[in-house]
Amino acid sequence: MQQEHRVHFRRDLELLVEDLADLAELVATAADDASWALLSAGPELATEVVGRRWTIEMQADRIDAKTSELLTLQAPVARDLRLLVSVLRSCSALRRVGDLALHIASIALRRAPAPAVPGSFTPTVKALADTVSRVTHTASAAIRAGAEPGPALRDQDDEVDALHRRLLTQLSDGSAGLAPDTTIDLTLLGRYYERIGDQALNAAGWRSDPVRAAVQS
Repeated sequence: MQQEHRVHFRRDLELLVEDLADLAELVATAADDASWALLSAGPELATEVVGRRWTIEMQADRIDAKTSELLTLQAPVARDLRLLVSVLRSCSALRRVGDLALHIASIALRRAPAPAVPGSFTPTVKALADTVSRVTHTASAAIRAGAEPGPALRDQDDEVDALHRRLLTQLSDGSAGLAPDTTIDLTLLGRYYERIGDQALNAAGWRSDPVRAAVQS
């Protein structure tokens, strides 16, 4: 009986991790589409990203509820407990990525049909968006595969930080003659992308070897 109970519990853990991987893919795609809407002045896509908020929220809520249920009913200890607590932390980080993607899409939507990013800033913002995309998809793939993200993900996040600093340097130069609201939007965009990188890194770092063993054992 106890062995059967353990089998069911492990299966619940596996399904929970699959749900977490699905959430990681949802928010990575949302961030990509928000960037595309931003750089292409695409209000339709921006509106779609904003509408996806509820899909992301429902997925995250489902993960939180299932994790809380397992914590309450199964009273896990040791590796199982660490796994469930790590899932909660990762889910929170991924939910934040979804929120930040929504913020980017909202700027694109507010500025449409005009471009949200002035031409002189487009190369930097595009490089920032592309690098953040690599971070979110690397993190998503690591969660899906049950693998450690490795140093490549941290290197990508460091590149995001460097591009964020480059954007702030451009803004502080003052030679672009930007309107105050444009300066504010670009400052916010840089912050949003920098935070997406950090949160994706946090989400991917939830698996340690003992935690992974809890699912695989």
